[in-house]
Amino acid sequence: MRRLVNSSIGFVLLTLALGPAIAGAQPKITNGRVQTHAAGAGLDQTVRAIVGQQSEPAWIGYTVPTRGERRVCCTGCTFDDRAIALETGRPVRLEGTQTLVILYRVEDRAIQRIRIFSEECELDAGGRTIHWVEGVKPADSVKLLASFLSRGDRPSSSTNGAIVAIAMHEDSVAVPVLLDAARGHADPKVRGDALFWLAQKAGDKAAGAITERLEQDPDTDVKRRAVFALSQLPRDDDFFAEVLAK
Repeated sequence: MRRLVNSSIGFVLLTLALGPAIAGAQPKITNGRVQTHAAGAGLDQTVRAIVGQQSEPAWIGYTVPTRGERRVCCTGCTFDDRAIALETGRPVRLEGTQTLVILYRVEDRAIQRIRIFSEECELDAGGRTIHWVEGVKPADSVKLLASFLSRGDRPSSSTNGAIVAIAMHEDSVAVPVLLDAARGHADPKVRGDALFWLAQKAGDKAAGAITERLEQDPDTDVKRRAVFALSQLPRDDDFFAEVLAK
């Protein structure tokens, strides 16, 4: 999939072949102070402890292996511009990366935003402290991110960031969570977003969930997004004929 996201939000996603990664390696961070932490027995517990100790805005970050064939960077922005800066003129590896950087913005002792970036992005922390967690397991990362989908009191920016971050994880840990969100989340937008990412990731695994939403979801917009998601699946004329006949 080759896609250019609106430059006003600063993201560029490109289809690239992936190269080897160094799991857990920190990205290049400027204009900030980095404190390292061990994930320990559980990522959720570690993150909660860090969040509870913050009296000023800060960031929590870690890396996990990623799937897909994308780079996620931005230009001309910083952490507190709701994005991250990519150094102007810095070489970009055409062979891509297999490592995803996940960042959580902490303010008022709560996580307010979630951002994702490729490991080669240079990140301008805007003078903030970055709490870097080492040794994070992908399943623990998805479990933490999924908690933002199940809490109605979370800001929508956290929910949106969480579902994209989940989708960037390897299929084995991400797909079950996306399936659950597509089938049962109370928010139609989350159901629609989950359908979109399932179509990008899961192929045949997603077909049943997508057609189920097309047939059963009460929200018209979700049905429209289900139709679009179906169009993103590998072409199967018999399958589409069956769907259209219903």
